[in-house]
Amino acid sequence: MIKTNSVRSLYLAAAMAFGGLLAGPASAQDVDGALAALTRLLDASGYEVGLKDVSVSGDEITINKVRARLKNSTALRDAFAELDVPVDANGAFQLPAPLVIKGLHDSADGNAYLADKIFVPQMEFKVDDVDVTIDEVSYSSVRIPKGDPTIYDILSWVGGSSIGPITIKIDDVLAFEIAPAVGETSFVPSQGPEATELTTKTDLPSILFHLENAPEPPTGSEAEIVGTKSIKGYLTSDAYWSLTDGHLIIRSFVMGAEDFGQFSFSFDFTGVTPDVIEQLRTLSANMDPEDPASQQQMMEVGMGLASRGFFNSFTLRYDDYGVLNRAMTVMERDEGTSRQEMVKQMLSEMTGAMTDLQLDDLKNKLEAEITKFVNDPKNIELRIEPSQPLPLISFIGLASTPKVLVDSLGVTITANQ
Repeated sequence: MIKTNSVRSLYLAAAMAFGGLLAGPASAQDVDGALAALTRLLDASGYEVGLKDVSVSGDEITINKVRARLKNSTALRDAFAELDVPVDANGAFQLPAPLVIKGLHDSADGNAYLADKIFVPQMEFKVDDVDVTIDEVSYSSVRIPKGDPTIYDILSWVGGSSIGPITIKIDDVLAFEIAPAVGETSFVPSQGPEATELTTKTDLPSILFHLENAPEPPTGSEAEIVGTKSIKGYLTSDAYWSLTDGHLIIRSFVMGAEDFGQFSFSFDFTGVTPDVIEQLRTLSANMDPEDPASQQQMMEVGMGLASRGFFNSFTLRYDDYGVLNRAMTVMERDEGTSRQEMVKQMLSEMTGAMTDLQLDDLKNKLEAEITKFVNDPKNIELRIEPSQPLPLISFIGLASTPKVLVDSLGVTITANQ
């Protein structure tokens, strides 16, 4: 399989790519004003950027030199230094391609700069033995406020995005191919500070991991389980957020791989309002982890969220597409034990503490459904659905009485439904 240092390098390369993404937009007829507004917006979002060597042609701006730094990120700076990534003393790096802004104009009310499309053309860069090529990174329906940005501006400045396709080579051998990932956000009633609702959808239809090209391709039992050729993964999400009452619904988040399996979850929570996000963001930017006063402030904000937040529901589901059955069959053969014995041992480790916590009903249900699923892997689902919204602060009070907490949450587990 891929060497550890190669994987670390790959993660870093991805971080650089997405970090470069965020060195994004500008706009408008007033170029200096647009770039200044962009810099303020990114600064408020936690990114420090430098935009130089600017050329203008009609309604298009090309910024040939973009330097970016994630503020308050000592860990990222240290990681760059360890892998000899060219960064300055503050941990900033230069985007390896120009930033282009198209369709520049003022908003109808004159309060913002708008851009039809902001993109970075093909980028190629190398970190250690990892070569990354990103075909294009783009944002659409961009809105940049002319004044000081508010949390509402930060949350709604991009309506659409796209990245890729992406190819990644390790030691000059193709390791990953990633199809274009696209995102779209719609706003009610409109994009900008007037927005009261957001709906965001993401689609990453194909992530190909070329096992056959790995430095150490799978063999033996491992090959029986995962195969020897490409694995095709995918990811989609669909979320809704009411900014008025903080009602956040992850309608679906799906991640899976063909011939392997698929995880999906949904989540429903009330109380995550922009003002809470703003408080946490401000405190995080200025917090001194060694200062008791800062810690106290963070705790107070956390308790404030707990006092107004409500947990509504959560669902986690796994659908098996063959990998678990293959794995269990190989383990039965290689370890010389039955599937039933393996399941029994696994369950004893998982449910050992439940009896002491007086969670016998949940323990019995868990054992029955997991046994059913492992013996014939199709799907298994965990649902948490309180009969009525449960105040988040109740979790603190009920933590000392696990049985009451579990009963309040309405936990159910079902297999092969």
